[in-house]
Amino acid sequence: MLKITNRRYKDSLGTKLLPLFIGLISYFHVVGFSALNPLNTSWINKGYNADPIQHLLGWYFFRDDIWRVPLGANPNYGLELGTSIVYSDSIPLLAIVFKLIPDFGISEFQYFGFWLLICFVGQSISSFALIKTFTKNYLLCSAGTILVVFMPFFFWRIQAHFALSGQFLITVALLLVFRSRSANKDLLLRWILLLNICLLVHAYIFAMVFAIWISSFISASKKLNYSYSQILQKILISFCSMTFTGLIIAGYDFSMTNSLTNSSVSYGTYRWNLLSPFVPGETSKIFANLSPGLGNFETYTYLGIGNILVILIATVLYIRSRLVLVYVKEYFWIVGAVIGMALFALTNSLAIGNLRFHIAIPEILNALFSTFYASARFSWPLLYLITLACIIFVVRIFDRKTFLTTFFILLTVLQVVETSPLQTTIASYTHSRDKIASQGFISEEVWKNAKNSYTKLLVIPSSRESFGFPALTYFSYKMGLATNSVYLSRINSDNLNKSRNNVIEALQRGKLKRDTIYVLKREEASNFTRSMNSKSLITESGNLVFIFPQNQS
Repeated sequence: MLKITNRRYKDSLGTKLLPLFIGLISYFHVVGFSALNPLNTSWINKGYNADPIQHLLGWYFFRDDIWRVPLGANPNYGLELGTSIVYSDSIPLLAIVFKLIPDFGISEFQYFGFWLLICFVGQSISSFALIKTFTKNYLLCSAGTILVVFMPFFFWRIQAHFALSGQFLITVALLLVFRSRSANKDLLLRWILLLNICLLVHAYIFAMVFAIWISSFISASKKLNYSYSQILQKILISFCSMTFTGLIIAGYDFSMTNSLTNSSVSYGTYRWNLLSPFVPGETSKIFANLSPGLGNFETYTYLGIGNILVILIATVLYIRSRLVLVYVKEYFWIVGAVIGMALFALTNSLAIGNLRFHIAIPEILNALFSTFYASARFSWPLLYLITLACIIFVVRIFDRKTFLTTFFILLTVLQVVETSPLQTTIASYTHSRDKIASQGFISEEVWKNAKNSYTKLLVIPSSRESFGFPALTYFSYKMGLATNSVYLSRINSDNLNKSRNNVIEALQRGKLKRDTIYVLKREEASNFTRSMNSKSLITESGNLVFIFPQNQS
């Protein structure tokens, strides 16, 4: 049975900095230098979808607003839709920190390149520390770390969801599980710090780490024979801390947890496919012609050929040594937690390749589970646990065997080479020079008229992903206007319907607010003849109609 290494070694400065170097070199190799420039925002405009621009514009509005309570409140980005920096996925942890820093007259800058650097370095350091817990062979530790850092589904998120690139928080949680068990302590303060950081990064990451913490806490409570009062006290401290961070600092709003405007998106829409860890699609240099056919962007959880081969080798060795059940028993609660999350990721619409199996569940459960409708993400903890466990097992077997060490390093090289198409995609993305096309999309006349005493811009009808995004949103930001032309991860449906009805009623009656610019699609303008025939200034730009109410003396 594998034991945690307790031997004391004096690490040289070079070996202590080794995981840092791996993270830095990996970042600059995959992402490059340009994204790290805070003044370079153009690369963010060329993501897989609208999400990266959402992150950027949400940050712009938040930075230019006054401080509010909660600290993450961001009402100018969404208006009546009810919003905070949380719901533009702009990484509240960094948004709040960078809002404290004077801008020195710089109107537009970004921290997302810096965040990606943190993700690479964090992934490297946490993985290295976890592997080093079981072996002191730094060559194998380094090779194993590279296998984890070059995880394809980690790279996959860089082009669309910056906050969800923070998967190192999952590996940190796994590290705490093993550290807690080896130290015979619950490490509660470290867990509280980690959980609060996760709350300020992304709700999905928090949910995964929270489940891992619960499993670790149960295991520690049993092992350390905590009394009921001790358990209650520790849980109370943890939850009070998380409640303060979530509500007072970040600005989470429970009324926005299940408010998708698109009824076609619910639990099961973005499910995990059981074969997706082994299907690379076009992201593999070796299997470039293997079409995924497994669903959508969220389904992608390819492990890479190096990791797959390590898992296969470890599986054979596990079976021969008959240690699988021993490890499962020893880490029963964490194994149960990650398997439970994986089952949630599969949903009641089970997918195995192109096969589909649907299991009916009560509507109340479907509505509850739809809070985390992109359920495929919950497969990540299981995949990281399996990958790291197999790397550790193989590293221990291969330790001090020159030929096997060389073979393991070749697997690492194979992983790096195989993922090169995905690396190329990311490099082309982070080196792009696209701009948000507001100037060309919106006429000069609109820009000129908007310079009058207006404070808001409303699109009709508003929605979770409003038409005209991001051009109208960027236009609103440049003109200093609060707007509902936004893209949000969640909205308050009641506020949306109320706001939409109030605005439509005002347009139908021709009673427009003098401080607000109204924007409609051309085909909708005929429904509001009173406003169109009022003394407001009407300007057309492309397919949009802008209504500028005029002050009347």
